[in-house]
Amino acid sequence: MRNQTFLIACGIAALSATAVCVGSFSLAAQDQDRSDPPATLEPMPAPAPAEPEARQSTPEQDGEPRSEVNGKPAKPDQPYHLRVLGHPPKSPRQTAEVLTNLYALLATASDEKTGTEIAGVIERLWLFGHGDTVFVLMQRANKALAEKNDALALRFLDAVVALAPDYTEGWHQRAVVHYTQNDFARALGDLRRVLALDPNHYKALEGLSRMLEETGQKAGALAAHRQLMTVNPFWPDGEQRLRELERETEGQGI
Repeated sequence: MRNQTFLIACGIAALSATAVCVGSFSLAAQDQDRSDPPATLEPMPAPAPAEPEARQSTPEQDGEPRSEVNGKPAKPDQPYHLRVLGHPPKSPRQTAEVLTNLYALLATASDEKTGTEIAGVIERLWLFGHGDTVFVLMQRANKALAEKNDALALRFLDAVVALAPDYTEGWHQRAVVHYTQNDFARALGDLRRVLALDPNHYKALEGLSRMLEETGQKAGALAAHRQLMTVNPFWPDGEQRLRELERETEGQGI
């Protein structure tokens, strides 16, 4: 049994076509029988369908899109990360552009509250821009996992990555299933694919760091965690784990 917590973002669990929540999932080293659900698997947020635009949006003076929040025009002085969800991107290309801006804001956020808000928007956008078919497949994968049918969940996730190979969450969540099946090689492969698509995917960095630590690769775990902290300085308990990894790898090359 493994005793090391392995955190990976956005867990596959009850998805709803009409409800969106910000969440993450973690993989834990299970000290319980496999018949119980993974102790740290939390719900994956479901992307809400974009609402029809009431009017043609126009760029604001700062070059950012005008948006609406709860059906009302966003306040002119509302922060960019809050305006984004009122006018979500419509394609993978647009999503990547907005994420670039949000990662920059996250890395330089002035306080934890703002950083947490920005991270929440980022995690919502990880799910956007890949169409209804991918969304339905992810729902079915979620249902299979809820029924403890990992083999069926993998079939749906295999279909997701085949249909949308640039969809990071397909690879990311498939890594979760591989990990629960003790298939570290495939889990690591999927995590590296996530990071090839999005080097700033801080939850994949966390998962990679935890897995490398668990397999005795302390220096690599430290390097991945340092990168995570550069992207998201407000990662929960990130500074404490950084100090622990630095103590464990003292005198080792990275």
